[in-house]
Amino acid sequence: MAYNYVTGSGITSYAIASEVAPGNVTNTKFYGNVSVNPGTEGALTFGNGTAGTTLTNNYVVNNTFYGTTCWANMQFIGPTTDASNVFENNIVDGCYYAWYMDDANYGHYSPDYDLFYGTITGVINYNGTSYSTLAAFQSATGKEAHSVSGNPLFSNVGANQFWLTSGSPGIGAGITLSSPYNLGIQPGSSWPNSVSTGAQSSPPSLGAYLYIAGLVPVITARKS
Repeated sequence: MAYNYVTGSGITSYAIASEVAPGNVTNTKFYGNVSVNPGTEGALTFGNGTAGTTLTNNYVVNNTFYGTTCWANMQFIGPTTDASNVFENNIVDGCYYAWYMDDANYGHYSPDYDLFYGTITGVINYNGTSYSTLAAFQSATGKEAHSVSGNPLFSNVGANQFWLTSGSPGIGAGITLSSPYNLGIQPGSSWPNSVSTGAQSSPPSLGAYLYIAGLVPVITARKS
């Protein structure tokens, strides 16, 4: 699933392995997607908590999640059976938490190279502990070691322009990934018929969009 744009979803924008019955969900390629102001459950739920479900070798990379009032932009529910799932190069901005760990097998998760900003309650809730800052989470767990926090400096939130502008901490902060994850959305793309992609820089910038130096941002009000 790639290069989708979902705004104002009623519950969650995207779900991986949301089946009620147990199932084998493997090799899902979820990249280059955008979620704006999702419903209460946030941008992405990973798993549904159904016993017997197998979640392996799924990639959740290069996505941009922006929200204001949802519970958590990313919810890791599982259950996972191993550490083969990959979560990297995402921008997670807003909601009560950036991501919330609800999988009892929390040790299977090692997300990294992400950008966090604008959460209301805490950046991450992990194994029952709420961390108010990324630095506190990194210190306590050793995870998200290469991730950054700060205003992503989107071009114009009010106009749904979620590409980065000069000075963003997300510029060049990613890890280089192989095809098909080495592309990004061109700034100015619009859905459903005018979406184009291009090659990522090396190292890549975070989120769904390419960073193009020299684009002039449109100044708009931004939450603190």
